[in-house]
Amino acid sequence: MNKKNLFFSLFLFILLPSLLIFAAGQEEAKEEVKQVIRIAFDAGDAKTLDPHRAATTVDRSTVDPIFNGLVRYPPGNQVNVEPDLAESWEVSKEKTVWTFRLRKGVYFHPFPGYPEGYELTSEDVVYSLRRAADPQHSSYAGEYSGMRFSAVDKYTVQITIDQSVSDTLFLAKVANYAGGFIVSKKAIEENGSEWFATHPVGTGPFRFDRYEPRQMVVLARNDKYFRGKPNLEKVIIRYMPDVSSREIGRQTGELDIIEGLNESKWVEKISQFEGVKAPSFGPGEVQTLHFNIRKSPFDNIDVRKAFSYAVSRKEVAAFMGETL
Repeated sequence: MNKKNLFFSLFLFILLPSLLIFAAGQEEAKEEVKQVIRIAFDAGDAKTLDPHRAATTVDRSTVDPIFNGLVRYPPGNQVNVEPDLAESWEVSKEKTVWTFRLRKGVYFHPFPGYPEGYELTSEDVVYSLRRAADPQHSSYAGEYSGMRFSAVDKYTVQITIDQSVSDTLFLAKVANYAGGFIVSKKAIEENGSEWFATHPVGTGPFRFDRYEPRQMVVLARNDKYFRGKPNLEKVIIRYMPDVSSREIGRQTGELDIIEGLNESKWVEKISQFEGVKAPSFGPGEVQTLHFNIRKSPFDNIDVRKAFSYAVSRKEVAAFMGETL
């Protein structure tokens, strides 16, 4: 396995005027400027654009702006959640029944047969969460074990769980991340999951525009987004597995953001270019491997020691450098 796949991804951010306008929410200048961000990832192609299946960095980064969850982590805040598709919620005293009240007037992106989209209802939410809990359609089914989903009325969803958990742990499962994304029931039922994997339909700030295999995905802004129309017109996501090609694209101005290397030397090198910022950050999630020491072969301490010895901590530290 390539070592860099074991660690966090590093992105190279270039603060172009268009990005600054988008980030600051300023009025457009009198001179018309096309608001487009071009991003290149270390990938040969998309594996899937179905949010319940997307597991790679590039796929998850692509689907994130297409979809919403019942709640969301605000930009720049990965700790506290706020209302998203749900405008409010309450939990029973035993913390086993959660009731969410949906926003009204939220519309899905257009797709064949629905040129104006259609309004989100509790049916879409229940369908999405049941789908996220189904191992045949989701990479995150284990997160929803012991949960039951029902529509109380058109704009109310109820989730019942077998065992109570903290608010933080529960809300993470219905947030704008992984299995928590709400998909269009009609788009999947009328076109199929295979079609949906390359034509995602959500309610997010950007809608799917087109997919060119092994080349790019283009997202266009959602003019009907319930939080307001984004300043950016398009987001172009390119598949470029060669880091040199990505660097050249940045230097020639053909790319605005590129995925870099998880190496301190690379960060130092690329940061020398004028107008370039290369922020490095830790992983968005942590994965752990647990051994069942009550069953063979891991009930044998020598086997466990062998696994421990197989991990070269010096190599890991040398690879990560000062970022460890």
